[in-house]
Amino acid sequence: MGHYNIKLSNNYQYYWVLKANNNEIICVSETYIHKQGALRGIDACKRLSPFNENYFLFQGHDGQYYWHLKAQNGEIVAQSEGYKEKQGALNGIASCKVNGPNSSIKDETTQSAYT
Repeated sequence: MGHYNIKLSNNYQYYWVLKANNNEIICVSETYIHKQGALRGIDACKRLSPFNENYFLFQGHDGQYYWHLKAQNGEIVAQSEGYKEKQGALNGIASCKVNGPNSSIKDETTQSAYT
């Protein structure tokens, strides 16, 4: 099973990354001022990720395919990386549907920057 990594950005905001068992990134959240916001985002991903209707697949201006996981209010919960082929994006959605609901959480914000 995959895992969520809570991280701290360069401007000291929290965000999370959902990774597959092979450590490949599935999707990334927005940034949050407080860690509690990131934890709520993970909870939303866990609840929303199993359902097809919560995914929005699109082709960007760069020609690559992307997807967003959205809440019922339209807010983006998570976003994918870009994929050259549509099938790659569909595979990313399938991976989020499998890994999103039950993945463990690793908090990387409590580790020393020197370890």
